[in-house]
Amino acid sequence: MKHLLIAAVLGVAGPAMADAVSDAKAVNEAFVAAANIADPAESVKAVAALFTDDMHHVGAFGVVNGKAELIKAISGPFHAPGRHNELISNEATVLDKDTVLAIAHFKNSFNTPEGKTMVLPLRCTRLMKKQKDGRYLIAAEHTSFGPPAPAAPPAK
Repeated sequence: MKHLLIAAVLGVAGPAMADAVSDAKAVNEAFVAAANIADPAESVKAVAALFTDDMHHVGAFGVVNGKAELIKAISGPFHAPGRHNELISNEATVLDKDTVLAIAHFKNSFNTPEGKTMVLPLRCTRLMKKQKDGRYLIAAEHTSFGPPAPAAPPAK
């Protein structure tokens, strides 16, 4: 009986968890699409729509609290000439029925004043919360520049 109950719970929860992972990954994909909108003002607006009003960010843009601060923080960089954002990896883990942790790596590029393309790898950890309408939005994120962390040394 115990095994039947576990199987029944997993049969119901499994698809819901898979949907949450897919939804969170879709937010990261939508972020890339929004960040790549040619018009900087429209790009900022589309990116901001992926965050909760009371969002928190620590990292590439310093400490940002709330969507209004986020808009101010990203408005300058989103006007960089030749900017382009590419999603390199996109993973997500369900923490509970309303919360997903997503880890993504991006390759950001833009043109320097000298006309050279500068590429900045970005690592992003995001906590996404399910909203009343069923969508997941980014509630908190940490970003850092640099390549993915090196592999752990072999155990001795």
